[in-house]
Amino acid sequence: MLGEQLEQVLPRLAALQRQGVVSTEKVQIVERAMQKLSRPDLHPQAVETAEQLLTQYAPTLGPSDLRRYALHVVNAADPDGPEPIDDQLQQDRRYVELKQRRDGMWHLAGKLTTTVGAQLTAILDPLTKPRTTTLEDENGQTTQIPDERPHGQRLHDAVDEACGRLLKMKDQPSVGGVQASVIVTISLEELLAKTGLAETSDGSMLTADQLLRIADEAEIWPTIINQNNVPLALGRSQRLASRGQTMALITRDGGCSFPGCTHPPSWCDRHHILDWILGGLTDLDNLTLLCRYHHTHFLQKGWTCRINAAGLPEWIPPWWIDHDQRPQINTRIRRLRAQRGNLRRRRRTPDAA
Repeated sequence: MLGEQLEQVLPRLAALQRQGVVSTEKVQIVERAMQKLSRPDLHPQAVETAEQLLTQYAPTLGPSDLRRYALHVVNAADPDGPEPIDDQLQQDRRYVELKQRRDGMWHLAGKLTTTVGAQLTAILDPLTKPRTTTLEDENGQTTQIPDERPHGQRLHDAVDEACGRLLKMKDQPSVGGVQASVIVTISLEELLAKTGLAETSDGSMLTADQLLRIADEAEIWPTIINQNNVPLALGRSQRLASRGQTMALITRDGGCSFPGCTHPPSWCDRHHILDWILGGLTDLDNLTLLCRYHHTHFLQKGWTCRINAAGLPEWIPPWWIDHDQRPQINTRIRRLRAQRGNLRRRRRTPDAA
């Protein structure tokens, strides 16, 4: 600002940029890498070698390859990494930002302390593993359908499952003596037609399909209004399965009933096969246990559920997965059924001794 001539920070990179052989994106990649090596305690020769290597390969490598190469160069020049940030500085820098965008989605950003990050990773890592679907033919041969979700989507769905588990806890935060609830307003016509938007008490908008999905299990109070915006009825939470019904579902299903899923009952929702709000009864022949992922996504993937003549939940795959659409029953459910059958037969058989 005073007219003093400043020396170039990365002269080799500057020369390449003047010649037009590296893009702005590549310049930023190299700059970020060298910024990580700007600590005064690093050996100058290691920093010099790192700059030479990065500027040598920047013109020939693509941005993604250059980014990976820069990571290896930084690790080689600084194998021990930077000094850990002290606890007080971490506390000063911690923050989480959660805002709803105009398109209805939520933006999440922030910095977590070492402790919170480790705890969150321990919670989400097991839930982020790929979820395969198992199909079985009449000969007992199984086919594994891989999980096509990228890691970012699996991580999002892990957060969804963790939030669902938290909302079920008895000691969850309460407001005015009522456990955490969501009040949603939608017109009766839009609800039945599954069109339009529902508005929550904080102004967030949900589609009718989203409302029906979460209202199946969460503590949702839908206020149904007529065309004159007059409330017709206030929904009650009596649609939720009783404790006895829940125990019966756990005994029958043993966890998520979707084919190939191994999630235990404690991580499952009680799902109405025919939506409760559309007339489905809260009876065992209209209920099954589903993990949060399959509760949220199975309809989008073309699967349907029904209770068969034996009283077991079976899933019908879409025709593009199985042209014959043969019903599938979770292996765990079949095993539990067989075990109980064997136990009853043993009880009926007199003791040979």
